[in-house]
Amino acid sequence: MVEFAVALPLLFLVIFGSIQACNAIFTKQFITEVSYQGAMAASRPNVVRSSVISEMQQLMVARGISSATYDLVGVGGTSFDLLAPGDVFKVAVTVAPNVNQSGPSVVSYSTLVAETFGRKQ
Repeated sequence: MVEFAVALPLLFLVIFGSIQACNAIFTKQFITEVSYQGAMAASRPNVVRSSVISEMQQLMVARGISSATYDLVGVGGTSFDLLAPGDVFKVAVTVAPNVNQSGPSVVSYSTLVAETFGRKQ
């Protein structure tokens, strides 16, 4: 019985740590997909920043994540709406790692960031 009392906290640590790591990996994969979709939307001709951000927000809200930040700028920091056709832009989506978490927090992460680059048409 003593062995069980010693092993049980370690077992819980491994179980909940695995769940939290899987949720973080899933969230990272999802925000990478959202940044890719944002880059695809931003690559279309005559599109403005607000419509691209709106499309990305809709994807995130559909997955139940509402606390993300979005960045859509030219590589040199230029505003997206001022970019000329052929200029390179960056789409970045940032979320806290615990937005999709179930169970207690075992490991702490800083933030999850996904970046995708594209060329404006």
